[in-house]
Amino acid sequence: MWSGEIGLSPDQFWRQTPRTFAAILAGRTRRLEAEQDGRAWLAWHTEALARVKKLPKLEKLLGRRRKPKRRQTASDMIAIAKAWDAAVNKG
Repeated sequence: MWSGEIGLSPDQFWRQTPRTFAAILAGRTRRLEAEQDGRAWLAWHTEALARVKKLPKLEKLLGRRRKPKRRQTASDMIAIAKAWDAAVNKG
């Protein structure tokens, strides 16, 4: 394997220890696998979308994370526990 294929100049290549070189290769392998997974995801969804009668909303396809919910406070937790206790014990 030529050092340029893994993103190292010859000078950088020869300064690596076997352990750091293995770590670089492992990281590059994970990156290439993630890129291939992304291409496979795109190809699969392109074909799947060609087959559906009604397209889903773009926001759903993007899969972006929603805004984080507000953290529960101690008083929120106590109120929930009291409501649960009232429901279970019927008053």
